[in-house]
Amino acid sequence: MLQLTLCILKPDIVRSAHLFNVREIIALILKRQFIFVKSKHLQLKCERAGEFYREHQVDLFHYMSCGPISCHIFGRENAIKERRPMRWVQRKYTTENTIRGQHGVTDTRNCSHGSGI
Repeated sequence: MLQLTLCILKPDIVRSAHLFNVREIIALILKRQFIFVKSKHLQLKCERAGEFYREHQVDLFHYMSCGPISCHIFGRENAIKERRPMRWVQRKYTTENTIRGQHGVTDTRNCSHGSGI
C-alpha cells in the first residue's frame, strides 16, 4: 500500500550557501526507492510555525520561521517504516550515514524534520 511521508528541510540547510545540499538530500531519499510527489518552498510566519510545532520545543518555532524552508512529500510502499532507517526523524545529528548526520550542525539545526502523512 502506498504511503506518503513528509520531509521538511529546515532554514539552516535551505539558506546555506551550498544549494547542492538540498539536491543531495532529495537524491538520497529518491535512491531509497521513494517517489517524488510534491515540493513547496515557503517562509513560515512565527504563528504558523508555533501551531505546527505545538508539541515540540517552545523555541523551535522561532527557529523554523527565521528563514525559508523546503517541504517535500515522498511516497513508497510502507514509506513510514522504510524512512526510519534513514533516520531523518528522532535521531541525533551525530548519527553517521543519515541525513542529519551528513548535514546537521546541532540537535536543533539538524537540517530536517520528517513525519508520516
